[in-house]
Amino acid sequence: MLSTYTLPSITFRYRHSTVKQYQKEGRALRTETTINDAYDLGIGRRLDNLPAVRAAGAAVNERLLEREADAETARLDGPELTDLVRPTAKKERRVPALRFGDPRVMALLAAVVMHAHLPAGFSDAQLRRHVAALLSLPLGECTSARMTYGLGRLAGHGLIARVEGTNRYRPTADGLRQAAFLTRIADRVLDPGIARCGPAAPPGRHWQAFDRSLGVLLERANIAA
Repeated sequence: MLSTYTLPSITFRYRHSTVKQYQKEGRALRTETTINDAYDLGIGRRLDNLPAVRAAGAAVNERLLEREADAETARLDGPELTDLVRPTAKKERRVPALRFGDPRVMALLAAVVMHAHLPAGFSDAQLRRHVAALLSLPLGECTSARMTYGLGRLAGHGLIARVEGTNRYRPTADGLRQAAFLTRIADRVLDPGIARCGPAAPPGRHWQAFDRSLGVLLERANIAA
């Protein structure tokens, strides 16, 4: 008789031993390690070695679950980043996205950080000059209309706020942290990291070396929390 549903499972094999994962009663993940030959783990077959075999099996389960948990949390986006890189709505007004990596967006973010020290805030004209310089554009190509559009995006996503009674702006506390982090992560990690990746993906057998090199790169970036 055919089953009315399919129960997925994952099986890992090493010599005579296996690790199997499946859902227990559809509610919990069950991980079963079966060691059919203790020699597979460098442990003798005598009965008094049973505690060592049990400990080795538990360690296998723990390492596997840790790796799976790391993979589950290794997402490319989160609610904060998603809020920035997707359009949003503020008081029934559509606010365009701030797409991370877009040259104009990155120039806007960098210019906000550059003007954060001004006690009276910054003006449209001040930001415009710096954005044009960061993009290596003549000032005439970075029009006032484009800057107004950029300021609207920054304000709509809560990165800057207008100084009351003026046409000047200041970065918000969260906005300054986000702008500084995004520009620094691009300059210190992503741009040099992508350049070092080369044209081809790292082969599987060199993945650990690649991962270690990435860790060194992040450490050298020295981005403060």
